[in-house]
Amino acid sequence: MSYKFFIIFIALVCIIGGIIFFFGNDFIDNAEPENTAENIPAIAGTADESEIDGEIIAYSARDGWLSYTDPVYPFSFQFPAEFHPTVYADELGDIIIFESRDENSRRNSFQIFVTGFEEDVAVISPERIRKDLPNMNIIDPQETILGDGSRALIFFSEDSIVGKTREIWIIHNMLLYQITARAEADALLADIMKTWKFLQENLESRT
Repeated sequence: MSYKFFIIFIALVCIIGGIIFFFGNDFIDNAEPENTAENIPAIAGTADESEIDGEIIAYSARDGWLSYTDPVYPFSFQFPAEFHPTVYADELGDIIIFESRDENSRRNSFQIFVTGFEEDVAVISPERIRKDLPNMNIIDPQETILGDGSRALIFFSEDSIVGKTREIWIIHNMLLYQITARAEADALLADIMKTWKFLQENLESRT
């Protein structure tokens, strides 16, 4: 990823993240998302999954959880059923926001930003991030293994817009996946990421 794109990418994520975390549905209701799975209809012929404009939402083996399979990027994971995904496409990448329908759980909302990454590395390092973003707060960085064996960098961060966040950054086949949630949703996000897995490549741009 070039320096310019990296800076724009971080700025975009912070702005979108701050808006969603602070304003919740007030932003969602007025924006124009590409698609939403707020009301999940059944697909004729199956009781196991539903589809909204290409978004596959399947029932999980875990009670009260669903399975999300992205139609563009090769990944899937399980998440609590009270959340629903909304996709926002941008020329720099895509943002997928999972927001809880339950107002009491709204602060557990999380987002995934996916964009191209030009460097062929297995896992991004704090030093690589600081190279382009020397002022970014990277607190307690650790390399971890996800549910499918993929490597990721996890750390806490903090800024004036969002506050303290949990960050999970993954490099996979020249794509950067940044998963962000409020720090207080750390335990839930860790539970979700245990189910994360990459699938056979099937990349199609949303833009």
